[in-house]
Amino acid sequence: MKLSIIIPVYQVEAYVADCLRSVLDTSADPASFELVVVNDGTKDRSMELVRTLTTGYGNVSIIEQENRGLSAARMAGLAEAKGEYVWFVDSDDYLSSGAVSSVLGELSREPVDLLVTPLLWNYPDPARDYQDIIVPQPVSLDGKTYLRDGQYRVSASVRFVIRKAILDPRWSFFPERHLHEDEYFDRVLLYRASSLRILTKPLYHYRQREQSIMGGKDIRSSYDIVRIYRLLLQFMESEVAVEDRDWFRKRCVEVLTLSYCHAYPGFRTRQFRRFLRENRRFIIGEYRKCCALRPARMMAADLFFLYCPAFYVRLADLRYISF
Repeated sequence: MKLSIIIPVYQVEAYVADCLRSVLDTSADPASFELVVVNDGTKDRSMELVRTLTTGYGNVSIIEQENRGLSAARMAGLAEAKGEYVWFVDSDDYLSSGAVSSVLGELSREPVDLLVTPLLWNYPDPARDYQDIIVPQPVSLDGKTYLRDGQYRVSASVRFVIRKAILDPRWSFFPERHLHEDEYFDRVLLYRASSLRILTKPLYHYRQREQSIMGGKDIRSSYDIVRIYRLLLQFMESEVAVEDRDWFRKRCVEVLTLSYCHAYPGFRTRQFRRFLRENRRFIIGEYRKCCALRPARMMAADLFFLYCPAFYVRLADLRYISF
């Protein structure tokens, strides 16, 4: 079997039918792929819809577990996946028409460690929709180059069709009970991928909704991003070659500074002020390790934002720090 599509399900009865239809309504040979649905203890009608829509499909399996979060659900699906490749699909998103057939055709034509699909970001207001990677023709390179150069979007993991053999259990995991686990997984994944191909056609519709993990913003996001960054440092110390550590740290510090952005507009709240007291010195110290060649004016603006975000945003737009 070539491909396993893993779909965790939790409280998505308004969306899961679209997701399943986009996977199952395909001309691809059913023997070439499987659908692994993980019921993460959902309390709504999601699984009733799953069972109705997958009746009669011999390439569908369902895993039942108590609610443990997206990370654990993905890993449970991965443990049961039989395909040479795996594709994590979120149950409130959906695939483009013919996506499964397109992926199988690409993998048969030229096997790689990763296929990278641009994401179509879909908003409640369609005027905001956009495609996040645009290339005129397929691009082939290695994962380190993709990550180091910073030219293409890294997160989220749903953009990657992954050769399962490169998922070394020592490092390839989604940290349980953490938000933004993709920020860890995707950087580790790319560092270990020897070959990848970026597709021109977007195959994945990345639905943005306010109550989703990515749509909602609260102080837990800020704390979890700091924890994710510390996990990336552990990976760097144990797995990243010494000559790669400077650029790898930069790609990770970008994640760390998002701990501010995910708290906006609550910079003046008591919770965020407490977060700053506990983490600002660490965050600025890590930033300083990466800013030696930063233009002076840009570095000054970065530090102004990191020291005094509530005052900074009174004068300028929210700052996304990248290297």
